[in-house]
Amino acid sequence: MSAQVRGAGVELLMIEVEATPAQVHEALVAAGGQRDTTAEEWHRGLEVITLDESAFAPMLRALHPVQAPSLTWLGVPVRWTTAIQSPEGRIVVRAWPLSLEVGEAALIDVALDFANALRRERLLLPGRVLVLAPGGSAFPLDPQGQPAPGPVTRAMVGRNVRLLAFRPRFQAAQVR
Repeated sequence: MSAQVRGAGVELLMIEVEATPAQVHEALVAAGGQRDTTAEEWHRGLEVITLDESAFAPMLRALHPVQAPSLTWLGVPVRWTTAIQSPEGRIVVRAWPLSLEVGEAALIDVALDFANALRRERLLLPGRVLVLAPGGSAFPLDPQGQPAPGPVTRAMVGRNVRLLAFRPRFQAAQVR
């Protein structure tokens, strides 16, 4: 991973797992994930889930990652990063730390750069992880449920399922 990272920012983990979208949804629910998906995101085939950081690693192990997650550091300077690319479009992200009256947080900015572009910012608090997963006809999908036909789902589901996870880091000692 990135041992030379200093300062506050957000880890973007790009993860490929040997699981179906239904198994991913089941693991997110079992980990206590809270759904934060808008109707627009759902129609494009994206699920947005937040969960406690302590539940993230066990959830990920249950999904059998194909390899170690790819880590990208998002922070200052703020830049757009292409997280997933497909022939139909891409998912681009950026993030930066914030100091609020109640403490530190991170702002996560996700843009779905497909035929009908969509962009949304989310506030992520310490100890929480934001996960982007392929959507389905419902959430959670039942084992026979089909992934949503949207372009975002097609970009995230191939032989394996691709997930994006965002973890805020506010102290250099916390960065791995």
